[in-house]
Amino acid sequence: MNTFSLRRTLEWIKVNNLFRKILMVVILLIADSGAFLLSFLLAHHLRIHVIPQNFSRAPVYSFSLYDYAPLWWLIAPLSIFFFMEGLYFKRRPFQLELKHIFKALILYMVFTLALITLVHLTGIISRVVFVFSIVFAALFIPALRYATKTVSFDGGLWKKRVLVLGAAKTGGLVAKSLRKDKFLGYQVMGFLDDDPEKAGALIEGIRVLGKTSDIKETLKDTTALDVIIAMPALSRERLIEIVELCENYVESIKIIPDFFGVATIGAEIESISEFLMINININLKKPWNIFIKRTIDLVLSTVVLIAGAPFFLLIALAIKLDSPGPVLFIQKRLGQRDRKGRFPCFKFRTMYIDGPERLQKYFDEHPEKRGEWEKFAKLRSGDPRVTAVGRWLRKTSVDEFPQVLNVLRGDMSLVGPRPYLPSEIRKMNRMEKTILVAKPGITGLWQVSGRNELSFEDRCKMDIYYVRNWSLWMDLVILVRTVFIVLSRKGAY
Repeated sequence: MNTFSLRRTLEWIKVNNLFRKILMVVILLIADSGAFLLSFLLAHHLRIHVIPQNFSRAPVYSFSLYDYAPLWWLIAPLSIFFFMEGLYFKRRPFQLELKHIFKALILYMVFTLALITLVHLTGIISRVVFVFSIVFAALFIPALRYATKTVSFDGGLWKKRVLVLGAAKTGGLVAKSLRKDKFLGYQVMGFLDDDPEKAGALIEGIRVLGKTSDIKETLKDTTALDVIIAMPALSRERLIEIVELCENYVESIKIIPDFFGVATIGAEIESISEFLMINININLKKPWNIFIKRTIDLVLSTVVLIAGAPFFLLIALAIKLDSPGPVLFIQKRLGQRDRKGRFPCFKFRTMYIDGPERLQKYFDEHPEKRGEWEKFAKLRSGDPRVTAVGRWLRKTSVDEFPQVLNVLRGDMSLVGPRPYLPSEIRKMNRMEKTILVAKPGITGLWQVSGRNELSFEDRCKMDIYYVRNWSLWMDLVILVRTVFIVLSRKGAY
């Protein structure tokens, strides 16, 4: 294929891609505006019908929906702040986008409140309504954005096709991660690798399409506009060659460095003369962060315990009626409680009291199930130890609610690594030294990334990633995602 024809094809792809980008921006603008309007209506209803009339000096009757109609233009600054934070063009993981959404909302709130005061709109706009609108928007906008991008990806509008250069372990992990993250919106069209033995092979279900020298033709055939270089062992000279080969035909080039197992979230790139330096913070080692995390644990766990007390009593009654034995199951888990690193972990009892005997009998009758037990440390179906009520408790994860008591005692955190059994140390291959830096959590990265569908080794790796990459934003995202995971019952056994 001649160079002119190739360039013309690539230009057509870029024009089509530009149209989809513009349309996606319009859709996101509508979604954000709709979410904010919904937040405003809910805040207004709250102000009129819930909050006492003497809450503020301004009379409630002076704030009607009709009074706000001439001020529709106040939504414009919100869109401007969203544009400033790159929320309409940049592709970011959900937890990072959440951070920029909150920042834009705070800037918008400060700007608008100042504007209301300066132009004397306080008699028209209720500041209470406005502040509550921001609070609700912090919930509705991320939720609607997540749904919008996910649906748009399935419809093809949010998809951005990419090629991955490198079909070894790093490239496979990159492809697997991108395939799971519809919010990010990348679709891996294929691999390019110079190893002749990998030609035509399937990596994570995606085919190796050729060598890196075939980049021009492959871009045309797949209509991809980005490349991800996932070849960390590449020499400097070869990396420069590949970058120079790609830069005339793609919108962006992403390079995956050899940083597996090292903290990446919160990493900062600093420029020193002509060099780039990556600064990595070990956030969970900092006393201030530990204090913040513990404070949030105490506040939220207290609220959950008070609000859920009647529900817990009903569950306790159901357990007692279903099978003989105690309501709570107390088991030693790895943690930081005593010198041996053990603490009593509380759960609602989900098994018969003669569970070990039932399990041994089951293995005698079904020896093929031992392999599943060794890999997952669980039986994913047909566990003979589990009671009828216990199956429901496990399916909904309600059996873990008593661990709120562990949080209040200081044994656990709301979010953290999985609470491992002492007998599992031998399978952790010294990974426990990193994992036990943090308190175990009721939920964690492992739970929102596969739950019991993950192998034991994968769970350990997830926990190490959490410990090394902790941030307050990560905890917030995990808590929100846990609600959806529990409701979907995905990966629960």
